[in-house]
Amino acid sequence: MARSAFDGMQTVNQSLAALVEAGTVDPSEALSDSLKPNELAQTLGGRIG
Repeated sequence: MARSAFDGMQTVNQSLAALVEAGTVDPSEALSDSLKPNELAQTLGGRIG
């Protein structure tokens, strides 16, 4: 799925990461809503606080 971004598909974590980067969603809230929080935490890196 992650490789299909070219086709317009994206994972929930990709959407959550984009919302966090845009400042729309708090990183801790995104992690609590994620189906794979460990994966999202890696994607967000140091932006979790």
